[in-house]
Amino acid sequence: MIFSNVIMAMAVWCMGSAQAGTTITIAGYEADPSADAYLQRDIIQKNFEAIMADNEGPLDATCEALQLGKDFWDSNDADKGGYLKSLPTYTGSESDEWGEYTDYYGSSNFHISWVDQAFLQGLNPGTDVGLAPQGTGNGKANFYAAFVNQDDGESGVFYSAATSSAQAKKCVGFEESVKKATSYVYQFGEIMQLLQNANDLVTNSNCIALRVQSPGSCLDAVKKWDAAVAIFVGSIEQTGADNSVGGPTGYTLWSQAEKRCANFANCGVNGDSDSNTDTAPINYKIMALFAAGRQHTLQGQASEMKAIQRLISNKLGVGGIQGTMRYAWRLSGQTGIENTLALTPGIDAPAFGDGPAPDKEVGEMGTFGMASLPKVWACSRNAEEKLYGELQIGGPKTAPLGTYDSSSRPSVNFDNVKLAFECNYYCLGITCEEVGSLFDGQTTTGNNDGGTPLERSKTCNDGKMGTSIQNNPTCKKIRGNPEKKRCKPFVKRPGVSGRDKIRFFYNDALTVN
Repeated sequence: MIFSNVIMAMAVWCMGSAQAGTTITIAGYEADPSADAYLQRDIIQKNFEAIMADNEGPLDATCEALQLGKDFWDSNDADKGGYLKSLPTYTGSESDEWGEYTDYYGSSNFHISWVDQAFLQGLNPGTDVGLAPQGTGNGKANFYAAFVNQDDGESGVFYSAATSSAQAKKCVGFEESVKKATSYVYQFGEIMQLLQNANDLVTNSNCIALRVQSPGSCLDAVKKWDAAVAIFVGSIEQTGADNSVGGPTGYTLWSQAEKRCANFANCGVNGDSDSNTDTAPINYKIMALFAAGRQHTLQGQASEMKAIQRLISNKLGVGGIQGTMRYAWRLSGQTGIENTLALTPGIDAPAFGDGPAPDKEVGEMGTFGMASLPKVWACSRNAEEKLYGELQIGGPKTAPLGTYDSSSRPSVNFDNVKLAFECNYYCLGITCEEVGSLFDGQTTTGNNDGGTPLERSKTCNDGKMGTSIQNNPTCKKIRGNPEKKRCKPFVKRPGVSGRDKIRFFYNDALTVN
């Protein structure tokens, strides 16, 4: 038992903060003022994404914006690509959580290679520049097959004459693949490595930061823990809501959860709102974990810090899973063809005609998947193989079958995507309730019309999947014939030995098993 309840955790944390003197507030969390420098780094991501927006008005049908993004990326300036390419900034030792990513992709530089290849392919469509990331490893993207028209050698497989701002950008697939990677995968690595840095400082200095004669490195550990919180939230969302109506416009993992909870209608304290003006409940849990971990850092409890670090990693995965499922569902039906693959019978996915909309969807789905695949692989290579087969950018489900027309791209099997995640929630350390059912704007009277939300795909049952709070910390196995039968192809063969045996859950008592 780490803390008997969240209230106790927050009270003790505040007491520790008061002893440290002046603090800054980050979404209700009191941090050392040194965290402000980390807090402001989301502005670099904001500027990076802004420069890849339409730069010549709503009908910019060129790839000039992608070139501007490449120039930003190539700069070694500390407020441009120099910073992005430095992530994660701590390399003293590798956290288990980031290690799952580098093991899966086969390189500590995989995230840099992904972005390099996306830019290179987008700006050189006449030549196949190879897979991303380069080298050995898993999770390869084929940007050439996905986003280059094999007929005319131009970027934008789904490109046609621009008729609206949504159909105006040939390079949108490349741009989404870059933006989602630097915003979510890079930041995940930075958060995990900052927490690892804090743990190393405590371990190597035998710290108890609250002790009068404690070494300076012990307080440095607290600062690194606070820095991870700053990277998670960012300056734009520092107060927890950034615009006049409280909606998310940030570029961090906090913002990702705020956006995605609206798609799954589980925003707000009670998890029953489809408004992104309400805080994502997973963010409440993550912030409570950060608060608990800070106190353990002050007390020099490295093993408890490590357990909290794993819990934070688990919960940070929820937004990526939601994003992957949302775009997989959108790509599971096309041009009015009945979607027979979705788990919710009779609900068809939207159809896309000519135009670059599918390029955007493919880029988003594949790059959300980039963040999710290593976690699934660590739990089950069987599940990862099924999932990757659906999500791969330029793979069998996202590349045109021949000369492009709107009917030549096969549909994603949403069933495979959904089950690859759900059958491993108990190993991923999350619950059916935390991810929720997919609504994506559907209501009983239409789409995004303010009506009563109507689910497109219902989430799993925690009691049957072994992921309910009542099952913690023993975590019963998946039970019930239908669930066991559906999940059989999606479990076993963990990519990390013993990983499927680990039970790391968060519940109301902040209990770690």
